[in-house]
Amino acid sequence: MKPLEYLVLKGLILFQLFAFSEGIAQIIFAAPADFDGRTGSGLFQASGGTVTQLNTGNVEHNFPQISRNGVLVAFSTPDPVVPALQVPPSSDIYAFNRTTGQTTLVVNHETIIFSPSEVTNFTPVSAAISPDNQLLAYGVVLTRRQGTANPRATRELNIARLSDGLILANPTSGRGPVSDGFQSEFVGISWAPDGNSFVTPSYVGITSALGRPVQLPAIVRFGRAPGTQNWNIQAVLSTPQYFDNRFPPTAQTAIYPTLSPAGNELAYFQLFWPDAIGSSQGVIASLLVANADGSNSRSLFTFNQGLYPTGLGWSADGTHLVVSFANQLSVGTGFLPSGDPSSAVIRQISASSGQITTIPGVDAGYFPSASTIIASGSLANARLRIVPAANGGFRLLATGLESGAVYYLHSGPDLNSQTFDQPQPFSAEQLTSGINLNLASPNRWFQLVDPNFNSHEWTRVEPVR
Repeated sequence: MKPLEYLVLKGLILFQLFAFSEGIAQIIFAAPADFDGRTGSGLFQASGGTVTQLNTGNVEHNFPQISRNGVLVAFSTPDPVVPALQVPPSSDIYAFNRTTGQTTLVVNHETIIFSPSEVTNFTPVSAAISPDNQLLAYGVVLTRRQGTANPRATRELNIARLSDGLILANPTSGRGPVSDGFQSEFVGISWAPDGNSFVTPSYVGITSALGRPVQLPAIVRFGRAPGTQNWNIQAVLSTPQYFDNRFPPTAQTAIYPTLSPAGNELAYFQLFWPDAIGSSQGVIASLLVANADGSNSRSLFTFNQGLYPTGLGWSADGTHLVVSFANQLSVGTGFLPSGDPSSAVIRQISASSGQITTIPGVDAGYFPSASTIIASGSLANARLRIVPAANGGFRLLATGLESGAVYYLHSGPDLNSQTFDQPQPFSAEQLTSGINLNLASPNRWFQLVDPNFNSHEWTRVEPVR
């Protein structure tokens, strides 16, 4: 029998790479957009000063957040309105794959109808994909209405399987209804790099200035017991305060926590409420950076009163924070704990100096996020080939890569993007020494890919007997 030979055919494998410069070079964010005459919230990608709208098949993209490897974007969108119910519809959570353009329904919320006049709907307020793309942590508001009056709402935190939305853990189960007057709980979720914990705002008990027990939102870390799906609060990372020894009472809370790419620093917005009961005055928001355990916090930037945060994330190199803020919404009775999305803008702030600057090509927008893995290096000289492995299998090798750079590899049995596997990050050194393969078919297409869509050429690697 002749030994296996390997033929590399010039064809169609696309090589792509990340291109991050100092600061925020590429982000995902939401902004008002027109969809065939209907105004919605579009999903956008900004890279190197160029802004592109991403087509997910939806017209609403609430709190989008990109996965650690930059491939998937989690977001929420409401179901179609059912006029007969006369209540807001429930909202679902989706994952959009930037390399294939495919949108997948992960969590399907349906409004529960107890009677013609009593319903419960579900509204997610955040969602974040774990670093290994296996889990989804999300916060959701459950609102029960009898007719159109007296809605009763509470919030829950869930950890679900990303592949099918199956809830694996509910750390808030059994705690009872929570009154969230500050509309802060679970607003922002950020995973640690090891995937065994994440940070998010949640209510904790404190003692007020007059010695009374009070519940306020603080940044907390939820952790997983080793080898299980048992999640609970491991630590409180910020310091909420309630001063009821003055009138009106004032309060200090926190929202939008985000861990640095290395996981050693924590950034979040601290909110000071000059009137914690009547909301007669706007908040004063400060951007704080601390150690990952909450210690040694420092104020990086303080915003003008009445500007409300609408998103926060780190740059991939950890040198900058991307922030979004808007005019605080108000009604006749006072200010609301939210920002006006029509006035929201996105800026970057130096993590060392606190200097605030614009991002090329980006102005209006909210819920910004950036991937935390940097893939870099030119692919102009990259080549792929297959060689026999000692165990009788195959190895994929790459040449012409830049030392120290990170690349993404995925593959499929054909050029139908929906059949491609999830891209996986590999260092140039790993690819140069070879990746073990399990070829399910005699032909396989391999792709070095990155969400910036900088293309080189397609090459098919085909083992031939």
